Amino acid sequence: MSGSRAAVTVDPTTAWCGTRTTGACSSRAQRTTPKPFARRSPGSCPRWDCVCRRRTLITHIDEGLDFLGWHIQRRRKRGTNRRYVYTYPSAKALKAVTGKVKTRCRQNINLPLETLLRQLNPVLRGWTAHFRPGVSATAFSYLRAFTWRQVIRWLRRKHPAITWKELRRRFCSDGWWPADGDVILFNPSAVRTTRYRYRGTKIPSPWPSTT
Repeated sequence: MSGSRAAVTVDPTTAWCGTRTTGACSSRAQRTTPKPFARRSPGSCPRWDCVCRRRTLITHIDEGLDFLGWHIQRRRKRGTNRRYVYTYPSAKALKAVTGKVKTRCRQNINLPLETLLRQLNPVLRGWTAHFRPGVSATAFSYLRAFTWRQVIRWLRRKHPAITWKELRRRFCSDGWWPADGDVILFNPSAVRTTRYRYRGTKIPSPWPSTT
């Protein structure tokens, strides 16, 4: 049929997601000499091969890849010689959330601190909840320090004449952590990370047992 695509045989080590393809190679030789993954049938779009190759990433697992906000990479476990595949928040995802924090902290300084904290807390809480299952403690600590600096700078622009001691007394609780009454800035580093636990046969089956 004119305009149809031929059947594509996909290697089991390649994961497909929509129109994008991600492949992890076990050796660098496979990455440098990739095999064609799609065949174009006669009459199909002439740009099909070009589009597929532009949307395809073939990389060594030790070099890592970004996928759905995660950075997936195999690294050596600290204190051992064994290597495992870890998932981290990608640099792009971290840059996106810090950009949102910076944008909110550059808004009108005539607003009360409570309004700013209510805008920041859902962003921080949602981002940390999404990346909680990975190796994210370092990223959470960086996000905490970045957010604290942005909020303190916002307060300094709002009240340029007050001293640091007065700023701490009026707008901070538990030391130097920003707060306004009952509204406290969400602390990303307080979120504990989790790990996926293999359950195997412990997963309950929805079908009744025949034994």
